[in-house]
Amino acid sequence: KFNYQLKFYEINKLKKVDNREIVEIINKYLDQSIFLIPLNKISDSIYNLNWVEDVNLSTNFKNTIKVNIKEFQPLGLFFFNDRKYYFSENGKIIDRYYENLNNEDFIVFHGSESLKNATKIINILNKIQFNQFAKITDAFFINKRRWNISLSNDIIVYLSEKNIEDSLNNYIKIIKNLKSSEIASINTIDLRNNEKAIIRFK
Repeated sequence: KFNYQLKFYEINKLKKVDNREIVEIINKYLDQSIFLIPLNKISDSIYNLNWVEDVNLSTNFKNTIKVNIKEFQPLGLFFFNDRKYYFSENGKIIDRYYENLNNEDFIVFHGSESLKNATKIINILNKIQFNQFAKITDAFFINKRRWNISLSNDIIVYLSEKNIEDSLNNYIKIIKNLKSSEIASINTIDLRNNEKAIIRFK
């Protein structure tokens, strides 16, 4: 037997969204008629929470509201005003990143236009499996047109504006032919011209 009042809620498993924030929104409507619950209003409130990419609400028409949330999957970190922020595939800032609380391994992007262009370079990196050969710590979008990448081995690589994939593959070819001691002595590798490489040593 049901009294058709909102008594319970079910929330799908979440990694980033704080369940307490969702509960706080729903609690305002407890004990109200299940048929009069303003699902659109609740949905809008939840949608405005950090990490919520999409939300779907439904009721069992008895006493329970079901909340299904799709969370943003961060693409990387954006450096701005001495702080780092998670951002999504479409360049949306999701939330602030706290180094003492998080240990995710993301590239840190720099430059006002870097968010608009981050997806392209990450797709290329994944395509050629670049991380097997070098770990990128930072990516700098230079003059709103091309990238410099900083690697965990302290090498900075200047990439071509139009042929990013070729530049990255050329870096791999160079590194494969060098000894560890030789790699450690490199400061920068300029691959903006895909016909040659200019290596500067420390």
